[in-house]
Amino acid sequence: MKGYRRVFILLFTVCALLLWISPAQGATIELSDGSTIEASVYVIRDGYHYLKIASADVSRVKYASRTVRHDVMFLRSGREVEGKITGFMDDYYYVQIPSSRVKSIMSETRLTTVSGSRPDIRDGLLFRIHGSNTIGAKLAPALVAAYFRSIGAGKVDIKDRKAEEVLVSGSFPGNSTPTEVEIQSYGSATAFNGLEKRACDIGAASRRITTDEAARLSSLGDLMSAKNEHILAIDGIAVIVHKNNPVFRITKKELQLIFSGELTDWARIGGRPGKINLYARDDKSGTYDTFKSLVLGKAKLASS
Repeated sequence: MKGYRRVFILLFTVCALLLWISPAQGATIELSDGSTIEASVYVIRDGYHYLKIASADVSRVKYASRTVRHDVMFLRSGREVEGKITGFMDDYYYVQIPSSRVKSIMSETRLTTVSGSRPDIRDGLLFRIHGSNTIGAKLAPALVAAYFRSIGAGKVDIKDRKAEEVLVSGSFPGNSTPTEVEIQSYGSATAFNGLEKRACDIGAASRRITTDEAARLSSLGDLMSAKNEHILAIDGIAVIVHKNNPVFRITKKELQLIFSGELTDWARIGGRPGKINLYARDDKSGTYDTFKSLVLGKAKLASS
């Protein structure tokens, strides 16, 4: 806050900033040679399909070398997938293959024929992040912008659409329209509301998901599982006062009384007489939720 600085730290706790990613849908993928494989398509970009294949379906892997141009995955079904393995996480291989080798994607709900070198991605929208302001205000836009630059964007823009909403766009050679990522940061609770309503692809939170939220989102899998929770960063919570305030130290109990509205004058804790003005996050905030559990306990935040 402008005109303020940290003159004392009364409370410091390590809080994980978390992402919950809406899972890719499994599909049967028909390749140009007529063979089929079971995989999830998690993005289509710049002439490539990016697939996610369960390690349980893979018998062995042969990586590219001087004599072998591409990585090869030998599946238990007897099929082979040739491409570039970009990673392995949570018992899944991530592999990149040219879109020209994909004839169609067959799932329970749709049949999509793929043609051309770069299929459109949601009319330019790559994905949507909803949730925590702690993540969405500065960190997420900076990460998305860096990601766009790392994959070859010639121009990257970060535009504020309105309060708590940002659109990050990247212009790529050969693309007629920019590729965009939508970021809405109205609080951690909105991450799980967005996932439930299919309004976002990634839910960002500065707290763990609750059991009630996980129950509502059970159709997406077990979101209480560590496999569905991705730690993005670590932050700290500090309580601060104005730089001219003579109060040097406040106990945790005094903090509870202050933020619950029972203690309202600085003179009662060694300061100059005067009203204590409170500033706190709203009840949708994961930062507030952590502060509530560590400081307020059963007490309620003052209405002021």
